[in-house]
Amino acid sequence: RGNALRDQQLSRGDIPIIVDSCIAFITQYGLRHEGIYRKNGAKSRIKVLMEEFRRDARNVKLRISDNFIEDVTDVLKRFFRELEDPIFTLELHPQWKEAAEISSKPQRLERYKELIHRLPRLNHKTLAALIGHLYRSVGPSPQAP
Repeated sequence: RGNALRDQQLSRGDIPIIVDSCIAFITQYGLRHEGIYRKNGAKSRIKVLMEEFRRDARNVKLRISDNFIEDVTDVLKRFFRELEDPIFTLELHPQWKEAAEISSKPQRLERYKELIHRLPRLNHKTLAALIGHLYRSVGPSPQAP
């Protein structure tokens, strides 16, 4: 009901149902569409869907016959934007900024790993689900020679 991760109804995988449902829908129906996260959905449909998830996430059933890919991707983006405490947490924000300034890529990545392990369990699991989804959505970037 609230806008914190801890306030959300959770899936069996201990991530917010809104995240789990949106990722499942997008994975099933949206991965063939190019630029799925760049296209905007209809504000009125997104608002209704957000309200349904806030009211009772367990009873929201996303169906390709009823929902548009762009609406669902916008709901997922909006959910993360509206969190009262971001997935990377306000508490760790200064450390994330410091890590971003590290010029050595291996050291910077090591610091990021440390910070990820310091996230609360719910944040960590939600982040893992999101990263896994985005990896499947856009695929690995080609490696430079």
